[in-house]
Amino acid sequence: MQRVARTGAALRQRAEDSFDDDLFGAVITGLLTAFPQELIVAIAGLILATLQPLPASATVATTFSSTPSTSSSLSIDASIDLETTLGLPTNSTLDATMEQVWPDGQGLMGTVTAPTGWALQYRVGQSWQSSIPADRQTVSGVRANATALQTGPGTANGAQAIASRVSTIITADASSISASGRGDGWDVFLTPQYILNVYHHDSNYRLECHFRSTGNLCDTNAVYTVNGYATGNASSGTYYRGKVYSAVTRSGNAEIICTNVTALPFTSCGSTVVGAASSAQGALGTQVFDGQRVWVGSASAAAMLCFDVTSGASCTAMPLAGYASSAAAIKSFATFIGGKIYVAANQIYCFDPTTSTVCSGAWPVSVNSGSSQANVIPKRTSGGVINGVCTITQDLICYDLTGASVTMPSALSTMLTTSSTKVHGGISYFQSTAWTGTRQYWASNPTGTDWATGRAQCYDWSTGAACANFATNVDIGDQRYALTIDASNTNCIWTNGNDGTITNFDGTSGAAGCPVTTTKAAINYSALPRYSCNVATQTIRTFQQLQVVMPSGSTFNTSNLKVSVLDGSGVPVAGYQDLAVVGGYADLTGLSVATTTTEFGFVIESVNPTTYALSTQDAAAITGNLIYEADPVQLCVQISNVMPICPANITAGTVTQPDLVTTATASYTVSGSATVSTTDTRTFHIDPVTKAQCYIWQTFLNTTGGQGVDTGGLGGLVDTIVFGPDHKMYVGGVFTNAGSVDTADNLAVWDGTAWAAVGTGTDAAINGRVNSIAYTTDGNLLVGGAFTNAGSVDAADYFAIYNLTTHTWSAATTPLSGSVDTIAIGTGGIAYLGGTFTGKVTGVNIATGATVTMPTLGAEVLKLGLSPDGTLYAGGLFSGYIKKYDATNSQWVNVSADTNQSNFITGAVTDFTFSNGKLYVVGLFNGVAVLDLTLDTWSWLGGAANPAGQARAITIDDAGNVYVGGYFTTANSVAAIDVAMWDGVVWHGFRDARTLSMAMDTSGHIGSWQGVWEVTMSPNQVAIWGGDMVNCATRADLDYLCYFGDKITLSPTALSQNTTPAKPWVYDGPQVVWQSTYNEDVKGGTHLVLKGRLLAKTNKILIGGKEAQIVSVANGEVEVILPPNAEGRQPVVLGFSDGSFTFESWVKYSTASVVGTPTTGNPAGRPPVTITISGFADGSPVLTKTIKSKINAFIKAHNDYKNISCVGYTEGPTVLKTDFALSRSRAKNSCDFAHAGLAKLMKVLPLKQGQDVVEKNARRRVVITLTD
Repeated sequence: MQRVARTGAALRQRAEDSFDDDLFGAVITGLLTAFPQELIVAIAGLILATLQPLPASATVATTFSSTPSTSSSLSIDASIDLETTLGLPTNSTLDATMEQVWPDGQGLMGTVTAPTGWALQYRVGQSWQSSIPADRQTVSGVRANATALQTGPGTANGAQAIASRVSTIITADASSISASGRGDGWDVFLTPQYILNVYHHDSNYRLECHFRSTGNLCDTNAVYTVNGYATGNASSGTYYRGKVYSAVTRSGNAEIICTNVTALPFTSCGSTVVGAASSAQGALGTQVFDGQRVWVGSASAAAMLCFDVTSGASCTAMPLAGYASSAAAIKSFATFIGGKIYVAANQIYCFDPTTSTVCSGAWPVSVNSGSSQANVIPKRTSGGVINGVCTITQDLICYDLTGASVTMPSALSTMLTTSSTKVHGGISYFQSTAWTGTRQYWASNPTGTDWATGRAQCYDWSTGAACANFATNVDIGDQRYALTIDASNTNCIWTNGNDGTITNFDGTSGAAGCPVTTTKAAINYSALPRYSCNVATQTIRTFQQLQVVMPSGSTFNTSNLKVSVLDGSGVPVAGYQDLAVVGGYADLTGLSVATTTTEFGFVIESVNPTTYALSTQDAAAITGNLIYEADPVQLCVQISNVMPICPANITAGTVTQPDLVTTATASYTVSGSATVSTTDTRTFHIDPVTKAQCYIWQTFLNTTGGQGVDTGGLGGLVDTIVFGPDHKMYVGGVFTNAGSVDTADNLAVWDGTAWAAVGTGTDAAINGRVNSIAYTTDGNLLVGGAFTNAGSVDAADYFAIYNLTTHTWSAATTPLSGSVDTIAIGTGGIAYLGGTFTGKVTGVNIATGATVTMPTLGAEVLKLGLSPDGTLYAGGLFSGYIKKYDATNSQWVNVSADTNQSNFITGAVTDFTFSNGKLYVVGLFNGVAVLDLTLDTWSWLGGAANPAGQARAITIDDAGNVYVGGYFTTANSVAAIDVAMWDGVVWHGFRDARTLSMAMDTSGHIGSWQGVWEVTMSPNQVAIWGGDMVNCATRADLDYLCYFGDKITLSPTALSQNTTPAKPWVYDGPQVVWQSTYNEDVKGGTHLVLKGRLLAKTNKILIGGKEAQIVSVANGEVEVILPPNAEGRQPVVLGFSDGSFTFESWVKYSTASVVGTPTTGNPAGRPPVTITISGFADGSPVLTKTIKSKINAFIKAHNDYKNISCVGYTEGPTVLKTDFALSRSRAKNSCDFAHAGLAKLMKVLPLKQGQDVVEKNARRRVVITLTD
């Protein structure tokens, strides 16, 4: 299609005026530094920020905005986007500054967008620095400034800018590049000088280089190598502004490695972590470039990871719901088509990289052979317009842009199913991104059964048939991996293959090589300055014209030239081919940056090479002046997370937060004039935070020196933690010292201020791994593991006894034949041992050291423990995985008669614990299995198999919270990495309040299993975790041993306040459970019902030392009215008719006030009642008929309560500010509906924000609570 330039005299004069000698020679200081010098002649001028026509030296107003708006009430983790638009005078030379500041510690700096070339500074404390601190929490302000900035005349339609580039001549490349013999790459990519490829499935990053002109190796002696960075099966690179960016892996992370390739020898420009990836070959897919960002799929992260080449930093990953690896050799294939990225993996996904949103419609779509698809290709109309995508290797299906299945053109389908023309064998390695506006290319094989001999195939969308006059009998190389197109010569198709040979062929004829028969010039625009934060336009709001200027002395008339537009991938842009050059200008009106991307180019050639021959001298020196409309100058700063401000000692359940006040300042100074400055202040109210939201991860470091458990850089772990009768904490595992004490190998003790070795010798007491520690009431420390010596006692193989009083070591009288994994203290001075030794389980008399023979379990025992009634339980790898010991008949028996046990216990049991008449079991299976010892039934804790991964450790605190450690990332879709807690209602992960992380790095694990191995409750009821993790929550030095919560202090006083019963294994009375939520807050006058065995004997109940009124005792239940007590936890003691008492549990008082004795009808002080409402449509706050019916039924059943409150919970996979708004709307609608109907007599309490958790779609929910 031909387009005619606007020829009005006024328009031409305006453009010519913008090139007067003075303005053309002006340099915008700071902007040029970002451009490739070899491409830039000049920037004609920045004619910006003028939203109305203005005379010289006039200004437009500076504006400020924020999202959310000022005075908003925000919760912790909410984000704030701050935007400054600086109005500048026209026709001026000036200095300009934009600045955003906020209170120190209240916000985590997120993304910062500033005009290209403006200098950035960051406020740390009260000083400014030019480098970004490693810890972005220390930043409390951002400043951007420019000096000697030259502005131009304003235009009526916004801000006009002109950028100039010099052309390069399109020449022929070498047609076949022989294998180097040093390795083979998968893809091939080009720079103006070099042909490059990255060796694939390599343990090191190796970038091979050939010269374009000759095909010769750039360095015949060596390939450019960076050791330690592994490449995947689909290794590749993205060329941008003289640098190559490639996706690699290192130490369990995906990284983008950068290489300077402007000149030889190549040099490193660093690497950046972009997300998790277990391995390059096992997790990474192909990488794709959208003109600004490099994207690569990671199966480990279930997302497309992102790197921004313009900022040199990682960007927000795009999670893909349901994403999993392809079964192909390449784990996912990603392509950039029509402004969208399509990912072929287990399904075909589509997302918009600019907005990071899933494409509208039915995406992702499933295909029958989705696990082994190659990349999708663009589906086009006969005019070349993209209207969908197609798969070409397996199912041969096309989809429209909404994801709906459409018919594949019959000729294309025939080509893809005919043996000689279909995609060749080796499809799990094949990708083709070789397409033009109407043509699609791929590699075939004459037999269709293998990929030994490569032939090129071409389909023409404009004719709906195979490309006319295209040779399909030309050998393009064996075992072709990837086909790609030359961005500077779209008629040239490049290939790379398994034998290391790189070839190219002519896209028109199919002939080998890419001859250039017509002289053409290429002008590339890959480094335009960006002025605003507008994501959609970025550098260009609208295209206007391209002025074509012939070199000085040339006699060629520009009216005999034509211009074609290429997008960032080198693909011709439909409707903008062969544009006429009229009066020196090609009209670009209507051209969209969404189509071209911000990296684009022009091909300039003669309209008739025979009549008007363009010389190579002219083609190599044409100047292209791109005239376009740019957005105004802006500074955009994101506070990605509102951070909590917490006191050193937290006593209350919630902590009030100060307002967050931001101050923006924008100013400019014209030479010889006073500074013009504008300031804006915004106030955001921050909701109170819970105590847990203030917690950080901590560990035990020496008061002097700050050292903790260490391994000297080797792999290590802590897998047993015990608090001893000497008021100290003992830990065991695999480590070389603790607190820099060289003799504290594998076993160490913490006294509250410093670490020490166990024992008094000059050498380490234990010479191998410690798996289990236990202590007896008479002061003996028992140690089991894989060691063969303890305290120089040679007989202490695998098990040793340490006397805490005499500080001496001893061994059992009968040596063991293998390691001890677990120790349990029984009655009568017997310690039970389990492990890998002969018999797998045995007993040892602690006083005499004599062995107590027990029947074998047949396989390794991983856990021993005693129930409250003194029965010995065992878990491990043996048949059934869990047993209990029948002491009467001296045999191991099943723990339950419930035939459903095999549906719950599906792998080795690693740990268990007892609480309130139930057995809680974890192991090498998902979830926490719970056996009700009274009812003899199995169930899942929380109703489902969570956490979603294997577990090694479990414990329960005094309040009934269940803590689980293992190797997992979620629990009921709540983010919880390796550690999780069930509070009786929901699962929780533990995110650090300052690092905002809960990551556990277990990449240096010992053996085949990794994760958290141990959890133990401290005396002040804080869970302590041990394992092979390092840098808990990304905190340095928090290795192998860490905790989340109140600071743990150890002293004789602290230990004496331990609320754990002295003999938890002794069963003295009934198992008690609350009818309502176990850790529910109550107060004096509240009715509670106790259920359990033997309760018929109950005749007195003391709570907090005060007698509770017993209302009734019947059918194994006791109803009581709680006495008044102080706020906080109070012990529950049951008295029986036989005169005995026993400590059973705790109850937590929410207030010290006394509520009177309940009356009939509406008893004061009743426990609240709740209902969870789910079933909301995706993204909608509207109540469905089903939801309304549930609310009405609930209110009808409890219509005598006084108050109603509603809490909306956020939904996943990523919690955004829009999620919070949606959850509040759902909550408000629910309470409004209830209050307008059956709850009209109830008082509606203020809305509360739901917890920041990630819920499954089916769990989008509102919790309604009724109280008195």
